[in-house]
Amino acid sequence: MFTSISIKNFKCFSNETLFNLKKINLFTGYNGRGKSTVFQAFLLLAQSLYENKNLNKLVVNGMFCKLGLFEDLINNKTVSGEIRFHFTTNDDKSNDLELAYQELSDRKGKLVDIIVDTKKYVEKTKQLGFNDKLYFLSAIFCIIFFN
Repeated sequence: MFTSISIKNFKCFSNETLFNLKKINLFTGYNGRGKSTVFQAFLLLAQSLYENKNLNKLVVNGMFCKLGLFEDLINNKTVSGEIRFHFTTNDDKSNDLELAYQELSDRKGKLVDIIVDTKKYVEKTKQLGFNDKLYFLSAIFCIIFFN
């Protein structure tokens, strides 16, 4: 189970913002403060995994959510142009998962970095390689969203 998510440079969250998660969560607050953005982060990744069978590219518009263009999702285009999702889990195999995406030339998001328990699995200049941890990451999303 996910115990927290932090979001950086995604929609209204320019700085890294941490949300601790429990079995039941209640999000309250004024309009436009990011309540639905937290859920859209999960939906965006689940939709990408569902449609692509991996997390190499973000499917910004699909059956779970329609968010427009990738460039519209980036909060601060002048910094790095990267959107980062950082998850912590209480799983036995891995406790720390971070994904970073940048815009492709066709206005879609491409996975540029995966960090699992402080170990980098994708470098920005290398092709995505598959390994046990990457399959584990995909399995976590499948179990949570498609079970």
